[in-house]
Amino acid sequence: MLAARRGHRGRPLRRRDLSGCDFTGATFSGCRLRGAKLIKTVFAGADLRGADLGEPDDATLRAFAGATINPVQAAAILAARGISVL
Repeated sequence: MLAARRGHRGRPLRRRDLSGCDFTGATFSGCRLRGAKLIKTVFAGADLRGADLGEPDDATLRAFAGATINPVQAAAILAARGISVL
């Protein structure tokens, strides 16, 4: 099962159905989560700094609750919502 792994390096996760997976504490590096289906997916304590998050909608952002992202990812998420980061 994908969620059982603690590290996800370069995994092809783009547009996959990851609904219901528990990625608590997992580290994502070089993964593309762009377009993945994340209904009831848990990322608490996950490190998403090395992942391509794409342009997540608000529902996807709720799935990322409790995860760590980098400043570039945070700025892109806010910019997509019309908020400038200085």
